Formats: sequence, C-alpha cells, structure tokens
Amino acid sequence: MSAHSAVVFVPHPDDEAYAFAGTMAALTEADWRVRVVCLTRGEGGVDRRGPNADLAATRVSELKASCAIVGAQVEVLDLPDGRVSESDLDLTPWARDASIVLTLGDDGVYGHPDHLACTRLVGAATFEAPLLHAAFPRGHFAPVHRALSRFMPLERSAEQLGTTREHVFHVADVRRYRALKRASIGAHRSQLRDGEARSFLRRGLIDGLLDEEWFVLAGRAG
Repeated sequence: MSAHSAVVFVPHPDDEAYAFAGTMAALTEADWRVRVVCLTRGEGGVDRRGPNADLAATRVSELKASCAIVGAQVEVLDLPDGRVSESDLDLTPWARDASIVLTLGDDGVYGHPDHLACTRLVGAATFEAPLLHAAFPRGHFAPVHRALSRFMPLERSAEQLGTTREHVFHVADVRRYRALKRASIGAHRSQLRDGEARSFLRRGLIDGLLDEEWFVLAGRAG
C-alpha cells in the first residue's frame, strides 16, 4: 500500500472530474492512494438525456466509472442534494490519515450553494494534512453562474468567481492526462447534452481546463 494518500471531497458526482481528474491521474500514476468522498448522490439534478426514474443511481454509477478511469476509489455519503448547507457532518474521519486534502474553492466554482457548503464542511474538519482548494481562471464559470442564478439566489456574484494565475499556490501541468480527464468528464453521460464531454455544463467549457489544474493553499483544516 502506498505511503501517500489524497482525499478529494466533492459535493456532487461530476465535480471530481472537471476540477481534479488530471491531478488524480498523476497521483495514482505516482502510486498514491486517491479516494473521492462525494457528499451527495446528485439526485437533485437532471438527466439531460431525458426522464430518469432513478437519477441518483445513475449518477453514482457514473461517478464510479469516472473515478475508475483515473484510478481513484469512491465513497458516497448520501447527504441531500441541494441541502448540503443544512448538514453539520464532521468530515474528520474520512481524511484523518490523508497526506493531502483537496476540495472546491470558497467561490463555489460558480457559486453553487452545495459547493460552498462542502468547502465549509471540509474547512471545519480536524486533520493535519495540507488543504488545497481548486481554483479556476477568473470569469471562466461566469456563464454557468448566470444560468444558475435564474433558478436560485447565489451567495457569490459573478465578479467574485475565479482568480488569476499569479495568485495560485500550485499549477499542476496535466497535459499528459488530457485524454483521461476528458474521459472522466465524459463518464458523466447524464450530464452531457449530446453524449460528448465538450457539452458538459456549457459547450467548450472544459477546453480551458485540460492543460492545467490550479490550487490555492487553504492551510490545514480544523
């Protein structure tokens, strides 16, 4: 068993893919043990292909397929999708022995309330590993924010999303894992408009996420 391990906390199936797939592939190739802990089963979303009587089961299956592509293990905690902010779950046990912990940033990527709640829960946990937040270029997710804001009030404005490269703690060059990352995103078929990874969230959105993954040092949790 590897002496090094990484735990990736995400709120929904698919958040692991666009934010961390390249880094997870690099870590597993370096013989790290990588585990994705997904807080929900994604049942609050939609299947873009049409009606789905058991969306949660579909999305968990897609999550497992996505993680298998980059060599990561999976655990799903089954918090209610859309209401993660109501949870007071202590995430400490899931990463007590981790070498590094990864999660989304405090902008919620595109301001999603569950994303923000996940980041806060991870930050409130108590473990010794360095904590890194995923970061994205300023404005990259603004179109997604605008679309989401039509359906729910958002805590962050579009101007508060993202950062610039010079303010990033670590830039992971994941170009050699482009195909794996694209396949990891593509495994979430229920979230693709036409079955192709480039249609995830907004057509062409992932094109700017395949060469580098950015991380901000958030300190140590707890």
